Amino acid sequence: MSSEQSPRERERSLAGTYLRLAIEHLHAAGSAPALFSRAFRADPNPTGTFVAVAVSDAKTKQLDALRSAVLFSALAAEAYVNEFLARFLRGRDYEAVERMGTVNKYVIGTRLALGESLFMRTRNPAQTIEELFKLRHKLVHPKPGYAPPPGPGIITHQDPEFTPKMAAKSICMVAAAAAIMVRRAYPEHPFDFPANLVWDDSELIIDYASQVNRGLPERTAEAPEELLIQIILRAGPHAVVDESTWRASAELD
Repeated sequence: MSSEQSPRERERSLAGTYLRLAIEHLHAAGSAPALFSRAFRADPNPTGTFVAVAVSDAKTKQLDALRSAVLFSALAAEAYVNEFLARFLRGRDYEAVERMGTVNKYVIGTRLALGESLFMRTRNPAQTIEELFKLRHKLVHPKPGYAPPPGPGIITHQDPEFTPKMAAKSICMVAAAAAIMVRRAYPEHPFDFPANLVWDDSELIIDYASQVNRGLPERTAEAPEELLIQIILRAGPHAVVDESTWRASAELD
């Protein structure tokens, strides 16, 4: 392979893996097999106490899944922008932006890399990414008192900030930002899995979050199809093999 082609090759990155894990955790938040024990799902007539404990446990697992979705979205956001900046900047310039916070990397770092504004702090996707990192900091740098209430007894801990809507919105906006950056950094191969798929059918992700927000699934329900598989099935084979069908980045210009 010629030296002229090699700079265009993408470095190996965990960005796509982190985004996929965020999607999987959002999926788990609405999946009965992920939330309820096999014993509870199989019991034809569970007692009141068993039901109360199982429901409390399911709500805790659901919150854990939503927090994990948010955390992996933040990891993906950081990995994607770091890859982008490394593609355009070298030496001391790269070292300078590397010390920035992730949101500033999106707003300021990408502007330094391209000589033009790619993201604005007051507009999506950067606006949602800023909200995302405020939640990420709560998980990574927890303050005293930020935890479920202590036992004994049944604990049902709800956190109004880590909602299905916020998890889905974070996933979709990180995917949008990733798709934009990949197109600018690698114009010969402007397709990223899973970012392009997610943003091209972000409606499916948002609709699933709305379903999760309505409450716990029926305890005997089958697990819903994986979200990425649903997107691929809805879009057909061209979603993967024909990059020309992807329209999201053009719509965001």
